[in-house]
Formats: sequence, structure tokens, C-alpha cells
Amino acid sequence: MAHEFDNNLIGVSRRYAKALIDVAQEKNMLEKVALELKTFNDLYSNSSDLKNVLNLPTVNVNEKKLILDEILGSFESNIVKDFLYLLADEARFNAFSTIFYCFEEELNLQKGVIEVEIKSVIELDDKQKTKLKEKLEQKTGKSVKMIYKISPEIIGGLIISYNGKTIDLSVNSKLEDLKKQLN
Repeated sequence: MAHEFDNNLIGVSRRYAKALIDVAQEKNMLEKVALELKTFNDLYSNSSDLKNVLNLPTVNVNEKKLILDEILGSFESNIVKDFLYLLADEARFNAFSTIFYCFEEELNLQKGVIEVEIKSVIELDDKQKTKLKEKLEQKTGKSVKMIYKISPEIIGGLIISYNGKTIDLSVNSKLEDLKKQLN
């Protein structure tokens, strides 16, 4: 939800993410791998230079691995390092953000947690947030991790997104529907 990802890479990214989770579970290191992958994602997503170097086909794979070694030096597990090496070998760093999104999604699914993104024009108060979270947990039967975003363009109301579903209760969508009916 709160991640950047490419819908065109979802299929392959899910396979990579699932494979990484499987290896981490086999070695009983899932929590450590999740933490290290998030640490790398934070670095990767905040550094356009790092993204560019790891995605450039003109940069030699061994040079990419040397850069990864510098970054990953403090990581305890070799699982994340080996995984990132694999992405370098297969020229798949273009899919990293989507893989990370799928990894977190699968991890949350295994824990019985779903991420729900709530867009509103203004910040909801604590009472509204609590009530909305309770309703969504009832509706989904799962624990809900809420992500709130302010979106002035919706004019009013809410847009709720989870598990690939969107419930659009925004004033903007109602106006668009009305415009279509009048045309």
C-alpha cells in the first residue's frame, strides 16, 4: 500500500518474495530476514544513486555485488545478501520495490494481518480511526494495519483500499458518477 510498486511485475515479484520467505522460514530466520530486507529497502528507496547503479545494465554484476557488500556488511544473515546477489545476477533490481511490497504483503497474510490504506481530505480523529479499524476487522476477520493518507483531491469522504479492493466513498467519485449520468 504505502509502497511503490509496478503492477506489471507483480507475478514475478510474488514468486521471488514467496521463495525468499520459504528460505527464511526453512532456516528459522524469517524475522531477521524481514528486518534486514526492510533496512535495505529503506536505503534503496531513498537513494536514487543506489537505484540507478543497481539498475544500470552497463554496470558490471561484480561491481554491483561489491556495492551490495559495502551496504550489507553489518547484516547477520546471508539470506538477504544472497537474494540481492540473485537480483543482480538476473538483472532484476527493477523489480525490487515490487518484490519488497509482495514480501510484506505475504508476511502480513501469514500473520493474519492486512494493510488498509485510508485516504481522506483531513486527518481522522482518534475516535473515527478506532471505529473504522473495528469495522474493517469485523468485515475482514483479520487484524488490520491502518495507513492514513491525506488526499485533498477527493473533496470529501474516504477511499479505503485493501487486498486489491477499493471502496470509494469520496465526494469526487460521486460527482464523477453524476457527471456520467448527466451525459
